[in-house]
Amino acid sequence: MRILRPMAVLTAVAVAGMLSACASSTPAAGPTPAASAPASTPTTVATDPGSTPAATPVVTPTPTPTPTLPAPPAVDPTILFTITATATATGSNHARADLVQRVYRPVASTVQMASDLALLDKSCDGWKTMFPSRLFVTTTITATIQAGSPAWPTKNIEPIGADMDGYPAFSGDWLPFEAACSGGLLKSLPGTIHGVMPVPTTGPADSNSGWAKAIYGFGVAYDGDPSQIPAAYKIQITHCHITLGAAAKADVNAATWPSHPHTYGGTLGCEFGSGL
Repeated sequence: MRILRPMAVLTAVAVAGMLSACASSTPAAGPTPAASAPASTPTTVATDPGSTPAATPVVTPTPTPTPTLPAPPAVDPTILFTITATATATGSNHARADLVQRVYRPVASTVQMASDLALLDKSCDGWKTMFPSRLFVTTTITATIQAGSPAWPTKNIEPIGADMDGYPAFSGDWLPFEAACSGGLLKSLPGTIHGVMPVPTTGPADSNSGWAKAIYGFGVAYDGDPSQIPAAYKIQITHCHITLGAAAKADVNAATWPSHPHTYGGTLGCEFGSGL
């Protein structure tokens, strides 16, 4: 780089030289007042035109890593299908409950075989004669009060029925409705019910007494005209849905169940089955 001297500095140097020359040729005439020093001027540094300017750094953005999504939950191969619905106590405090019925594929022996056999013996007379060669279908039914909902009324309300039509026997939070060895009522909400039902060992699922001929799901349990239910006792069953497992999808009739739920007017039930 070149240092460029300011013009003011050059002028001051030239003037000083001329004054010195004049002083050497002219007699002294007494003391000469000292000249004030010129004001200092900051030195300016210029960039050499021939030099290469520093390169501007290029910032490369760090790529955002692709999030790793969790694997979808594994589908339980033992499940035939799952029915879900919402019950609302519309006539009273508008309590809301989630209803779920999960039905499992036929097996030769259940997880609790001894108690299931005792339950069938107690509830269904002659079931062994009806099914000399048999498999067993089991179900788990749950009712769960939704978050933020008031408690489900314990009186002055129509009960909710739960079904697994055929030759079923139930235990847990369950009450019989019209007859033994048939669907019953949710005894309490919240609550859990276990059910077991024999089916033939051979033959298609849609044959007589096959699992696909049974009726499953929930309904307002009223023995008569639903329009006669007192307003304060009324409930609604909505958001009716069924999710089929692989075995149910493979059955020609069960595969059609999702497209035609039986809701009995839209808000009185949520049932599925080839027997409907």
